[in-house]
Amino acid sequence: MSFIEFTAKHTRNMDRATVSINKGGRIVFSQRCLTDYLKGYPFIKLYYDPDKRVIGIKPVREESPNVYPVTVAHDGKSASISCIAFFKYFDIEDTGRKMDTRWNKDTQIIEARELVKGAPQQKSLFDR
Repeated sequence: MSFIEFTAKHTRNMDRATVSINKGGRIVFSQRCLTDYLKGYPFIKLYYDPDKRVIGIKPVREESPNVYPVTVAHDGKSASISCIAFFKYFDIEDTGRKMDTRWNKDTQIIEARELVKGAPQQKSLFDR
């Protein structure tokens, strides 16, 4: 048996816009998600489709009731919102996991669906 040395300390997939759900009700946006969808938008409205288990994330410029402020990391490589009330209201588990995203041009909403480890990631993921 031959060993192969692991040399990468940390890798980022810059080709995909993803969001992560962290314990404590935080949604963290990848750098790609931040630059593709959230640039210039200081607030977010949240939606949920319980049948498809898809979180809807709508970037908005104006503060209003039921919006969450976007916090951009100091290095500018990620952003997050704290939204524990959203998870509790829809009874969504706030355990650490990553979600794939796609932009819905009609609704102007980022649709986030849970990634399935080991499953091929393709556009038809949202069409199921």
